[in-house]
Amino acid sequence: MDLTSEEKYRKERRYTKLVNHLRLVLEHFQHKELKYRGIFYVNKALYFSDIFHMEKWGRLICDARTAEISWDYYNLKSGAFSNRLSYMVTGDIENFKIVNRRIVNLRACNKKHLSGSDEKAVIEAIKYLENSTIKEIVQASYYHDIPIGQKIDYWDIVEAMPNASDLIEYLNYD
Repeated sequence: MDLTSEEKYRKERRYTKLVNHLRLVLEHFQHKELKYRGIFYVNKALYFSDIFHMEKWGRLICDARTAEISWDYYNLKSGAFSNRLSYMVTGDIENFKIVNRRIVNLRACNKKHLSGSDEKAVIEAIKYLENSTIKEIVQASYYHDIPIGQKIDYWDIVEAMPNASDLIEYLNYD
């Protein structure tokens, strides 16, 4: 099945947003302690920036319901982890590489592909990570009702929000 030019454009646009979301996280970690450039903290920055964005603006940074490269998070003993990070870092050698178990950004973030609210959520997530212990980070991202290794559904994330009823009403509005 061939994609139409509009479908190709949307697919490319979504991937560009995912790449720039990751680039923005890496840029904010660039001058931080080395540990923050490791996979654990980068994954958590992606997760919490999505969560903070959903809570305040009613959508994930990279739309979970339409992204070609899914935002999917999996429930692990260390909390929610994204499947997209390893795909992007190992599959996109023009943008990222791993050196000594740290993710290196090979190109600058193009902020025209991200909204101001996207950047605010990333900054909020990084501040949260810097001010939290690993145990607090894991507890805040672990879903007790979901079996280990299982994908966390979009609506599981929404229902776990403090403002869940308002978000559900907003998201179901036609």
